[in-house]
Amino acid sequence: MRAILAGALGYALAMALPGLAISATILASQEPRRPDALGDFLVVLYITAIATALSTAGFLLPTAWSSRWRRVTATRAAVISGLIGLIAPFASLFIAGAGATLMLHLFRTAPLAATAIFHGSGGVALGALAVLVVFARRVRE
Repeated sequence: MRAILAGALGYALAMALPGLAISATILASQEPRRPDALGDFLVVLYITAIATALSTAGFLLPTAWSSRWRRVTATRAAVISGLIGLIAPFASLFIAGAGATLMLHLFRTAPLAATAIFHGSGGVALGALAVLVVFARRVRE
């Protein structure tokens, strides 16, 4: 259980913090200053929180079901998940772009479900990658 929680936390932090730091830096360094930079940052924070929560939920699906992942130490799970979390924004966009034509109809008919699938599918794929990393490491040992 500790590996699952450490992995989810490492993934979520590594996915969200770089984007928030870049957004804060950009908003703080703009000339002329934005009239409501704090409000703009709060919107970025809200969107990032939603995207990260849905992607982390997707990441938890394959990792929580894997018996090998549950046997990994919490530190190792956090490191693996953190490294995968760094590429999560790019991988999520690539995965969503690959299925854009399928998602377009869903966005018209069920936008909430489409949003969950849009952000969660990348997390599922990256969770499967994390399980494969643990599996490949165990095979070599």
